[in-house]
Amino acid sequence: SAAYLMGTFNIGSNMTLLGGVRFESYNMEYHAQFTYVTHTVFGNCVSTADGSIAVNDSINPDTPRNTVPYDAFNVNRTDNNFFPNVQLKYDFNHWSDIRLAYTTGISRPDYTAIIPKVAFYAGNFELGNPMLKPSTAQNFDVIASFHSNDIGLFTINAFYKIIEDEMYNTSIYY
Repeated sequence: SAAYLMGTFNIGSNMTLLGGVRFESYNMEYHAQFTYVTHTVFGNCVSTADGSIAVNDSINPDTPRNTVPYDAFNVNRTDNNFFPNVQLKYDFNHWSDIRLAYTTGISRPDYTAIIPKVAFYAGNFELGNPMLKPSTAQNFDVIASFHSNDIGLFTINAFYKIIEDEMYNTSIYY
């Protein structure tokens, strides 16, 4: 679900303030039935159907090597986010203006990165991360515009961006 509130305010004859906030709420509820084949010839396997599982090393089968907890494949998560923005525009004359803006945004993880998957193969394993946070950004802009029938539109823009919780894939070898 989402909602947006916005207001535009004229301050004198040359200045305009535009402000708003967007609210977003989303829920993720996943259950991944995971089965790990422990012996490909005999078809032995373990499953997450009853809760956590321990995956044994094929060299020493009585010693658990990898334990997969219950919350790695069962997720019920709700995230609430607010995205404020403020823009200030000042008209120097009928053909030039300057704008200052503060905006925020979000980049949510790809579905395959957050599903509660567990995959074991050839001595390696992959895990989805259902608790992976989305990347959020704060943007600061200064924009100068010049426009007329003689020159068309000429714009100069400078910006600064802060990104938090950047997402990336990684591999760990051991």
